[in-house]
Amino acid sequence: MRFNDFEVTPVGHATLSIIEGKLKVSNIGDSGLDGVQIDVSGKQNYQINFGKMPNIVDQRGVFKTSTLSKNNKNLIITTYESFKWYDEDSSTIKIGYNVALLPPEFTVFGNLEGEEVFSVDLNTSDLVPPYVPDTDEPEGRIGFLIVLGAAAAVVTIAAGAVSLYKDLTTKKQVVKSTITDANGKVTGYIYTPTEDPTPFDIIVDGEEYTVDEYGIKYTGMLPTIDDNTEYIYNPVAEIVTASKLGSFEIVSITNNA
Repeated sequence: MRFNDFEVTPVGHATLSIIEGKLKVSNIGDSGLDGVQIDVSGKQNYQINFGKMPNIVDQRGVFKTSTLSKNNKNLIITTYESFKWYDEDSSTIKIGYNVALLPPEFTVFGNLEGEEVFSVDLNTSDLVPPYVPDTDEPEGRIGFLIVLGAAAAVVTIAAGAVSLYKDLTTKKQVVKSTITDANGKVTGYIYTPTEDPTPFDIIVDGEEYTVDEYGIKYTGMLPTIDDNTEYIYNPVAEIVTASKLGSFEIVSITNNA
């Protein structure tokens, strides 16, 4: 099936339909394996705009996005994973990233109307792995996940903003740019995935900020060898899965290049 000129494929037991110009992903069960795969081959700057997801709160659902990337030898690996879920103990929505897929150092940032309101540099060796409910991740993988807002992390959606968040539409945008030397050889890259375009309150190291987007940013350097092309991985697919949501909508997908 094609949606907004992107090829989309159901994952797990999910079903896809286009209703009033929106892609509806239905039959989302409790396994965490149901969702949609979006082909983003050849795109370095794309954005997925989601509809409202009140069931993250109402049904204690979990929402996950993953980026798959491929090199010139057709090896495909997962290069990014993020999670959102509702934490009953704190009455907040938690946001987590799989640190096993990130470099040792990265930056978490938040913006409001294009202006940066916070920026925190993190080192994965300092992070304490939390528990993530209702995911299909093996225990070892969960151990590499950080939660922004938990003991060793930085950001959580404030309790007062949870009811607001239920009515927000959200996004995921991925921008990858390359670093080249004086001879035009690719020596590294800058990867910046951002999420959530509507203002809401988040907590950063105990301080509350209003942002309309948050994300992470990191630089990866390639080996200093004559032919480093097999170490260059570019996005080929976004996989969006969930549990306990029943269904979710993708309002649009755009290529911003």
